[in-house]
Amino acid sequence: MIRIFRRGFWAWVLLVWCMIGINAFVILSSWTRTVSPSYDGYDIWLVLWASVTSDGLLSPILQKRVDAALAAYKEGVIQAILVSGYDSEDHLEAVSMSDYLLESGVSDDDILIDGWWYDTRASMQNAAQEFELDKVIVFTQRYHLWRSLWYARAADLDAVWYAVDTHALSRQDFGTTREVFARIKSVIEVVFGDGN
Repeated sequence: MIRIFRRGFWAWVLLVWCMIGINAFVILSSWTRTVSPSYDGYDIWLVLWASVTSDGLLSPILQKRVDAALAAYKEGVIQAILVSGYDSEDHLEAVSMSDYLLESGVSDDDILIDGWWYDTRASMQNAAQEFELDKVIVFTQRYHLWRSLWYARAADLDAVWYAVDTHALSRQDFGTTREVFARIKSVIEVVFGDGN
């Protein structure tokens, strides 16, 4: 009985260390992409989806992302904005972001809409394959950033983070519980996935 307990204990220890190691790998592999000395050549801003309300209003998290893109556009840092979300009869994330940007003075010609997004991996793949982009500036909250840049790298996208969300997020930097497991899933998808 004691031997079984010991084996179980060491199995749990190994599992925890594997989880820590994979999360550290994803974060450290993207660390240098979080600060860019120059954004020259990165003329597309990729805004990753977050929820919208039933009447199409942006959630606070998404509002922050879109407002950051809007500010960068008005300052001339970027020339176009790619909004990525999942559009269906019940949810219009990308359309809601586009409408908000249009109402805020962004030219219709400068907004690209990816309404086929269903996860971060698909968003990065669509940016590279459907929109044929090579270089993008990604904005999302810091806790989600590491996985986003990991997926971008897997899609052969040269992606950097525009440092807007710079306030202390130490607990979120290394992830909510969901992100801890999502990073592990992302490594499995990229390493053992079908390549799509």
